[in-house]
Amino acid sequence: MYFNNQLPGTIKVNGYYVDRTEISNIAWMEYMFHRKFSIPESKYHRLIPDLANTWYYLPEYRYYPIVLITYDQTVDFCKWRSEVVSWKLKW
Repeated sequence: MYFNNQLPGTIKVNGYYVDRTEISNIAWMEYMFHRKFSIPESKYHRLIPDLANTWYYLPEYRYYPIVLITYDQTVDFCKWRSEVVSWKLKW
């Protein structure tokens, strides 16, 4: 059970739960793992960060903010994250 129906790492703003921090590389990896099995492969490949983003691929930067992602990638992440948080709060 979550304290006051609030997931760790989130805050409530105007009735909505939002993450306290920016998107980390490891959060993006979790998102990519889950999306791989829920969307067509052609769309999945559009979610991979720019190859110039060397931070994404190095283990020592897993908790650093994700960089070099597009607006569309960010919107898709936010929709996915909202679904995950909402689902967890139901249970």
